[in-house]
Amino acid sequence: MFNKTLRAHFPNFLPESEFIKKSHKALTQMGFTAKNTIPCVGVCRDEITHSLIDHVERKWGASFNLSSLAGMVFMGKTGLGAAQAHSPIENGKERYIFVVMPHIAIDADGVIGNCFRAGRPAVSGACGALMKFQGELHKDTPNFAYDPLDIEQSLLEARLLPDLTDKKPDLVTLTKVAANAIVADLEVLIEQQVDTATSDYAVLNGIQIHGPALTQYVHPNSLYAVVNGERHAIDLA
Repeated sequence: MFNKTLRAHFPNFLPESEFIKKSHKALTQMGFTAKNTIPCVGVCRDEITHSLIDHVERKWGASFNLSSLAGMVFMGKTGLGAAQAHSPIENGKERYIFVVMPHIAIDADGVIGNCFRAGRPAVSGACGALMKFQGELHKDTPNFAYDPLDIEQSLLEARLLPDLTDKKPDLVTLTKVAANAIVADLEVLIEQQVDTATSDYAVLNGIQIHGPALTQYVHPNSLYAVVNGERHAIDLA
């Protein structure tokens, strides 16, 4: 049932390692290397997302952390500016790779949102932050008041609520909305702060999927690079 559910909702999925391997191959052909590029990774704070960070760092070296609940882009101009300031410079040019995505789990029975964590016998869930938001949406009287003791969750809900055409979405729909919001917010920051005359960058946006027995996948969403001011699609073939 896992494979049936995965293919039904995320037909373009790739194993996580293959996604990084193929995107790495495409980007090296565009001039990005581990020596001249800083990888910037934004995933959920959840420990089960770290496999993606590990794959990125094995190919690209130590990464700059953009992460927030659900992988939302909340680091702002200061965070992006710090990543830029840490980039290698080669022949006067900086290069950045942004790997940004939310995550979702599917268990062996094909149940969306279910996963199991080491040391915890009961079923768990991913993404917990999106599931909490979904639960609030399904209440008769949802409460989206800002909570200073839950800043990131409050920001997540405020950011995603206007993008929902269905105010009671299923978890797959909500996760796809989050993926689109993440890349949209990143692009606004890039437009304001990245000078394409002196910088090249790539965006690897999708959805990280946790399967049974610690299997990990990525459903690609928005993949492209801007090199010498020109945008190029990233081909994972």
